[in-house]
Amino acid sequence: MNNADKTHCPAGHEYTPENTKIYKDGARRCRICIQNSEQAFKAKWATEDAQQVITPSMEKRFWAKVIRQDGCWDWNGRVGGNNYGLLRLNSKSIIASRFSYLLHKGPIPAGYFVCHTCDNPPCTNPEHLFLGSPKENVRDMLDKGRQTWQMKTHCPYGHEYSPENTFFVKATNGRQCRECKRRRDRTRRESQKAKA
Repeated sequence: MNNADKTHCPAGHEYTPENTKIYKDGARRCRICIQNSEQAFKAKWATEDAQQVITPSMEKRFWAKVIRQDGCWDWNGRVGGNNYGLLRLNSKSIIASRFSYLLHKGPIPAGYFVCHTCDNPPCTNPEHLFLGSPKENVRDMLDKGRQTWQMKTHCPYGHEYSPENTFFVKATNGRQCRECKRRRDRTRRESQKAKA
Protein backbone atom coordinates (compact mmCIF):
# COMPACT_ATOMS: atom_id res chain seq x y z
CA MET A 1 0.00 0.00 0.00
CA ASN A 2 1.53 3.35 -1.00
CA ASN A 3 1.39 6.51 1.09
CA ALA A 4 -1.53 8.02 -0.87
CA ASP A 5 -3.78 5.04 0.03
CA LYS A 6 -3.12 5.19 3.78
CA THR A 7 -5.65 6.87 6.05
CA HIS A 8 -3.30 7.33 9.03
CA CYS A 9 0.35 8.29 9.44
CA PRO A 10 2.83 5.79 10.98
CA ALA A 11 2.23 7.41 14.42
CA GLY A 12 -1.53 6.80 14.09
CA HIS A 13 -2.75 10.34 13.33
CA GLU A 14 -5.53 10.53 10.76
CA TYR A 15 -4.74 12.15 7.40
CA THR A 16 -7.29 14.97 7.22
CA PRO A 17 -7.06 18.08 5.00
CA GLU A 18 -6.18 20.20 8.07
CA ASN A 19 -3.60 17.69 9.32
CA THR A 20 -1.84 16.85 6.05
CA LYS A 21 1.04 18.66 4.40
CA ILE A 22 1.47 17.77 0.74
CA TYR A 23 4.87 18.38 -0.85
CA LYS A 24 5.61 19.36 -4.46
CA ASP A 25 6.61 15.79 -5.31
CA GLY A 26 3.21 14.51 -4.10
CA ALA A 27 4.50 13.08 -0.83
CA ARG A 28 2.47 13.87 2.26
CA ARG A 29 3.22 14.11 5.94
CA CYS A 30 1.18 14.51 9.11
CA ARG A 31 1.36 18.07 10.48
CA ILE A 32 1.21 16.78 14.08
CA CYS A 33 4.27 14.61 13.46
CA ILE A 34 6.09 17.53 11.80
CA GLN A 35 5.35 19.75 14.81
CA ASN A 36 6.36 17.01 17.28
CA SER A 37 9.69 16.39 15.52
CA GLU A 38 10.45 20.14 15.41
CA GLN A 39 9.67 20.49 19.13
CA ALA A 40 11.76 17.41 19.95
CA PHE A 41 14.69 18.80 17.95
CA LYS A 42 14.46 22.20 19.69
CA ALA A 43 14.13 20.55 23.11
CA LYS A 44 17.13 18.29 22.46
CA TRP A 45 19.18 21.25 21.26
CA ALA A 46 18.20 23.39 24.27
CA THR A 47 18.82 20.51 26.69
CA GLU A 48 22.28 19.83 25.26
CA ASP A 49 23.24 23.51 25.57
CA ALA A 50 21.73 23.83 29.05
CA GLN A 51 23.56 20.73 30.24
CA GLN A 52 26.84 22.00 28.83
CA VAL A 53 28.83 22.85 31.91
CA ILE A 54 32.00 24.55 30.81
CA THR A 55 34.91 23.13 32.75
CA PRO A 56 38.40 24.67 32.90
CA SER A 57 39.77 21.86 30.71
CA MET A 58 37.12 22.56 28.02
CA GLU A 59 37.95 26.25 28.14
CA LYS A 60 41.68 25.46 27.83
CA ARG A 61 41.04 23.25 24.77
CA PHE A 62 38.95 26.02 23.21
CA TRP A 63 41.59 28.74 23.71
CA ALA A 64 44.33 26.44 22.34
CA LYS A 65 42.61 26.55 18.95
CA VAL A 66 41.65 30.25 18.80
CA ILE A 67 43.85 32.84 17.10
CA ARG A 68 43.08 36.07 18.98
CA GLN A 69 43.74 39.20 16.98
CA ASP A 70 42.08 42.50 16.11
CA GLY A 71 38.75 41.80 14.45
CA CYS A 72 37.89 38.14 13.95
CA TRP A 73 39.26 35.47 16.26
CA ASP A 74 39.85 32.69 13.77
CA TRP A 75 39.41 29.04 14.65
CA ASN A 76 42.57 27.00 14.06
CA GLY A 77 41.11 23.57 14.73
CA ARG A 78 38.90 21.10 12.92
CA VAL A 79 36.25 22.55 10.62
CA GLY A 80 33.02 21.06 9.37
CA GLY A 81 30.54 21.95 6.67
CA ASN A 82 30.49 25.55 5.47
CA ASN A 83 33.84 26.16 7.20
CA TYR A 84 32.43 26.36 10.75
CA GLY A 85 34.92 25.44 13.47
CA LEU A 86 34.20 22.29 15.46
CA LEU A 87 35.24 21.50 19.01
CA ARG A 88 34.96 17.97 20.39
CA LEU A 89 33.55 17.92 23.93
CA ASN A 90 32.26 14.97 25.91
CA SER A 91 32.33 12.76 22.77
CA LYS A 92 30.17 15.28 20.84
CA SER A 93 31.06 18.04 18.43
CA ILE A 94 29.91 21.59 19.07
CA ILE A 95 30.33 24.50 16.68
CA ALA A 96 33.18 26.66 17.98
CA SER A 97 31.25 29.93 17.68
CA ARG A 98 28.38 28.37 19.65
CA PHE A 99 30.81 27.33 22.40
CA SER A 100 32.29 30.85 22.40
CA TYR A 101 28.81 32.32 22.84
CA LEU A 102 28.11 29.93 25.75
CA LEU A 103 31.46 30.79 27.31
CA HIS A 104 31.21 34.58 27.02
CA LYS A 105 27.51 35.42 26.94
CA GLY A 106 25.69 32.50 28.55
CA PRO A 107 22.90 30.08 27.62
CA ILE A 108 21.37 29.89 24.16
CA PRO A 109 17.55 29.71 24.08
CA ALA A 110 15.93 26.68 22.46
CA GLY A 111 15.85 26.81 18.67
CA TYR A 112 18.20 29.77 18.28
CA PHE A 113 21.29 30.01 16.12
CA VAL A 114 24.53 31.81 16.88
CA CYS A 115 24.97 34.17 13.92
CA HIS A 116 28.00 36.21 12.83
CA THR A 117 27.96 39.97 12.19
CA CYS A 118 31.30 39.52 10.40
CA ASP A 119 29.99 36.76 8.11
CA ASN A 120 33.13 34.71 8.82
CA PRO A 121 32.11 31.15 9.90
CA PRO A 122 35.40 30.28 11.69
CA CYS A 123 35.23 33.48 13.80
CA THR A 124 34.80 32.95 17.56
CA ASN A 125 35.01 36.59 18.69
CA PRO A 126 32.01 37.07 21.03
CA GLU A 127 31.67 40.69 19.87
CA HIS A 128 30.86 39.32 16.39
CA LEU A 129 28.23 36.83 17.60
CA PHE A 130 24.51 37.33 18.12
CA LEU A 131 21.48 35.09 18.56
CA GLY A 132 18.87 34.67 15.86
CA SER A 133 15.80 32.52 15.33
CA PRO A 134 15.80 30.29 12.22
CA LYS A 135 13.77 32.96 10.41
CA GLU A 136 16.18 35.73 11.47
CA ASN A 137 19.14 33.58 10.44
CA VAL A 138 17.70 33.11 6.93
CA ARG A 139 16.85 36.83 6.67
CA ASP A 140 20.44 37.69 7.70
CA MET A 141 21.78 35.32 5.03
CA LEU A 142 19.55 36.85 2.33
CA ASP A 143 20.35 40.43 3.40
CA LYS A 144 24.08 39.67 3.11
CA GLY A 145 23.69 37.97 -0.28
CA ARG A 146 25.01 34.58 0.85
CA GLN A 147 22.26 32.46 -0.70
CA THR A 148 23.80 30.40 -3.54
CA TRP A 149 21.51 31.80 -6.21
CA GLN A 150 22.34 35.36 -5.12
CA MET A 151 26.01 34.78 -5.94
CA LYS A 152 25.32 33.77 -9.55
CA THR A 153 25.62 36.63 -12.04
CA HIS A 154 24.34 34.79 -15.15
CA CYS A 155 21.65 32.22 -15.91
CA PRO A 156 22.68 28.72 -17.13
CA TYR A 157 22.39 29.99 -20.72
CA GLY A 158 24.75 32.92 -20.15
CA HIS A 159 22.27 35.81 -19.83
CA GLU A 160 23.16 38.36 -17.18
CA TYR A 161 20.94 38.62 -14.09
CA SER A 162 20.48 42.38 -14.43
CA PRO A 163 17.47 44.22 -12.93
CA GLU A 164 16.00 44.51 -16.44
CA ASN A 165 16.49 40.81 -17.22
CA THR A 166 15.43 39.30 -13.89
CA PHE A 167 12.07 38.55 -12.31
CA PHE A 168 11.20 36.75 -9.10
CA VAL A 169 8.83 33.82 -8.79
CA LYS A 170 6.92 33.99 -5.53
CA ALA A 171 6.02 30.27 -5.49
CA THR A 172 9.66 29.16 -5.56
CA ASN A 173 11.13 32.26 -3.90
CA GLY A 174 13.69 32.33 -6.69
CA ARG A 175 14.61 34.38 -9.70
CA GLN A 176 14.41 33.69 -13.41
CA CYS A 177 15.92 35.12 -16.56
CA ARG A 178 13.44 37.16 -18.66
CA GLU A 179 15.25 36.33 -21.92
CA CYS A 180 15.00 32.58 -21.23
CA LYS A 181 11.29 32.96 -20.35
CA ARG A 182 10.68 34.84 -23.63
CA ARG A 183 12.39 32.02 -25.56
CA ARG A 184 10.39 29.32 -23.73
CA ASP A 185 7.13 31.19 -24.36
CA ARG A 186 8.00 31.72 -28.04
CA THR A 187 8.86 28.00 -28.49
CA ARG A 188 5.61 26.98 -26.77
CA ARG A 189 3.52 29.30 -28.98
CA GLU A 190 5.22 28.02 -32.14
CA SER A 191 4.66 24.44 -31.02
CA GLN A 192 0.96 25.14 -30.39
CA LYS A 193 0.60 26.83 -33.83
CA ALA A 194 2.22 23.83 -35.50
CA LYS A 195 -0.27 21.44 -33.82
CA ALA A 196 -3.28 23.54 -34.87
